[in-house]
Amino acid sequence: MVEQWLAAWNRKDLAAMRQLLADDLLFEGSMDRFTSGDAYHALMGELTKAVTEVKPLKVWTDGHDVAAFYDLSMSKPAGTYPIAEWFEVESGKIRRVHSVFDARPFVGG
Repeated sequence: MVEQWLAAWNRKDLAAMRQLLADDLLFEGSMDRFTSGDAYHALMGELTKAVTEVKPLKVWTDGHDVAAFYDLSMSKPAGTYPIAEWFEVESGKIRRVHSVFDARPFVGG
């Protein structure tokens, strides 16, 4: 499931990405918090405009829990950023995402 979501993001297939998200998704990250799949998807739509590559490095699955480590390459802010995320998957949908990354390049730091 998470591998499909990362692959869809790499293809910039926003429709496929949204189909994998639960409507009541909870996202907690280094800069934002969202309590719906639509709100998180809106953020991803904006972010995807600057994404040049999503390169999965390692994905582990333990029941409903999935840990993913990937490199996110972007045109703005230009660079490649390591991302660690903990996903919770239930009934074929991503229900929770906890994202950890160094937010300084995104806030001018």
